[in-house]
Amino acid sequence: MKGSEGLKTGFVLTLILCAVLVRWLLSWQVAGSERPEAEEPVDLRPRLTTLQTPEPTFAPEPELPGDEIFPQIREPIRFTQEDAQGILIGGRCSYRTDVSEALQTSWLGPGRTVLIIHTHGTEAYTPCPGWEYAGSETLRSEDPDYSVVRVGRALTQALENQGITVVHDETMHDRLSFSGAYGASAQAVQKLLEAHPDVGMILDLHRDAALNPDGSEFAATLRSGGTEYARLMLVVGTDQGGLYHPDWRMNLGCAAQLQALLNRSLPGLCRDLDLRTERFNQNLSPGSILIEVGAAGNTLPQAIASMQPLAEAIAALLTQPDD
Repeated sequence: MKGSEGLKTGFVLTLILCAVLVRWLLSWQVAGSERPEAEEPVDLRPRLTTLQTPEPTFAPEPELPGDEIFPQIREPIRFTQEDAQGILIGGRCSYRTDVSEALQTSWLGPGRTVLIIHTHGTEAYTPCPGWEYAGSETLRSEDPDYSVVRVGRALTQALENQGITVVHDETMHDRLSFSGAYGASAQAVQKLLEAHPDVGMILDLHRDAALNPDGSEFAATLRSGGTEYARLMLVVGTDQGGLYHPDWRMNLGCAAQLQALLNRSLPGLCRDLDLRTERFNQNLSPGSILIEVGAAGNTLPQAIASMQPLAEAIAALLTQPDD
């Protein structure tokens, strides 16, 4: 009896062990089936990202002072008796003039724009190395790169560098008819004044022509500080020739003041101021001057060099504050 009970007990224990073993095997399979899959490889390359950047904001621009382009000019320019003594007036006009009085003449209007024209735009200079041009035997050229128009471009750039607004008409009014050039330029100036009512000075740039005693072309040259300049002659027209021009003394005042400043900055640059019986369209607006930039015997580089001191003197006149 006891033997059979022992067998039963052993059989039961065996069943229990088998059950435990089977349960363990099943739990191991289930646990293995729940293991995570292998991770995808990580891409370590930098990624491009589109950022939503805010709109940029700017501080308001500071307000610029009105016409005070040159803050260093604190007071109106004062012309002295010494300035008057340094200006000689020549020309064929027989009107009696007083340089001291001309220097005190008020001619500045509200406008500060400079109008540059070329009644005789084909006038050119003696060629020099690197500045040769077609038609040089006549010392005239219809190519604006080699005529007095090029001088006007240099003056325009120099004035703009000084903060002055410039209207430069490059039309060669003598190209079709030399005798009708002043009539053509008068019409052009009238239209330009209508389009630009702020014009305060009109400059008609020419180059002079004269012969030396030996028949060679005259050159009006100033050598200063290692630079060669074409000397300037300021020409003022009057009504002595019979044409209506009641305000010519205002133009004389403008020319005298400009020449006084040039005499201060670069003595010898100006020739005698030329007062003429013709009016040269200067009746169209106060502040009108004809300027002979050198002569036919000068070179174009010499003429261009003179535009910097001229621009500085013009800018000083146009930017001085009112009394």
